[in-house]
Amino acid sequence: MSSEKKMHWLPTSQFSVLKIIRVQIKSDVEGLKGWVFYLRKFREDYTAEGDDFLDRSILEGIQKVYLDSRLIVSKNIFFEGQLGELLSLYSGNTDEKFTINFVPKITAEYLKTALQQELYSHARLFYFVRTSKVLLGEKAYLARQAEAEIPFEKMQDFYREIALENFKELGF
Repeated sequence: MSSEKKMHWLPTSQFSVLKIIRVQIKSDVEGLKGWVFYLRKFREDYTAEGDDFLDRSILEGIQKVYLDSRLIVSKNIFFEGQLGELLSLYSGNTDEKFTINFVPKITAEYLKTALQQELYSHARLFYFVRTSKVLLGEKAYLARQAEAEIPFEKMQDFYREIALENFKELGF
């Protein structure tokens, strides 16, 4: 049996890129598992076919606290209902708030220049959807924040990029 369903375009202003990171502390079956989702604006210079320093920084920050984590989905969202259908494949237990604090990474090479500038950190809220069972008592010990370092030479790009991004909350 085959069926055909017409797809409806979203307004171009709503085109986006969905990123899903599989969060895992260790590779064995007992390790904590779940997903971190985020949605960024689709642009000519930012699509699902690539990543940028911001995507890499988010993943590296998560990997600092959840070592075996990796990006598993990078998908352009162009059609009505597409986002919901994709997210339904990655459902789990209750969402936990998870903050990533973006900070400048200053090497000796850039220290003199950095000392002459005002620098800012940026905290952004994400949601961690658990797919493994965690005992209620153990839940209190889950990491709920991570630090992502942005190379100093990319900070101006980061400030522009973070101003454009909303990191939309993805609820179920």
